Amino acid sequence: MPHPSPGALKGAEKVFLLPPLMPNQVEVANAFVDAARRTGVRHIVKLSAIGADASPPYTFGKWHAAADRHIRESGLAFTFLRPNSFMQNFMNYFSPHDGTIYLPWGNGKASFVDTRDIAAVAAEALTSSEHEGKTYTLTGPAATGNRGSSIDSFRSGRSRDQLHRRAGVRCTRRNASSRTASVAGGRVNGAARS
Repeated sequence: MPHPSPGALKGAEKVFLLPPLMPNQVEVANAFVDAARRTGVRHIVKLSAIGADASPPYTFGKWHAAADRHIRESGLAFTFLRPNSFMQNFMNYFSPHDGTIYLPWGNGKASFVDTRDIAAVAAEALTSSEHEGKTYTLTGPAATGNRGSSIDSFRSGRSRDQLHRRAGVRCTRRNASSRTASVAGGRVNGAARS
């Protein structure tokens, strides 16, 4: 199992954890968290998965839920980012054909979030203490369904790069007050990103 090198975390107060997509993800993420605690890291911002706190029925969600629990139990400050489907995955794997979207989940709907928006939220969480102990569910601005849905930008001939332009991210914050906030233009809960 890979372990962080002893010097990799030396002097770091805050870290971003993007667990690897591999069968021993929980073991690797937990080893990282333990190493972070031993070296004096104070705050972990972790990319998790939507629904990871609700006993997810899918393996990937279970892995994230287990790693999230370990972080909570570690005593370190944390911020969990739980995005929905990545826009980049949609564009790379489920590109519309003839203006129609075909998705692998029947009649279900999902919103897609641009990974650059996730990065902006992560940067805000890493550079501010107001997000410690918070969990954010990150989704895109609108739900997209299967069959018959169209994307105007494909009809207008815009490039994939233009489709990735961020229209905004909807962010639901879970804490004692269960409030909802929006994330757009580098702002999280009204706090400007530096």
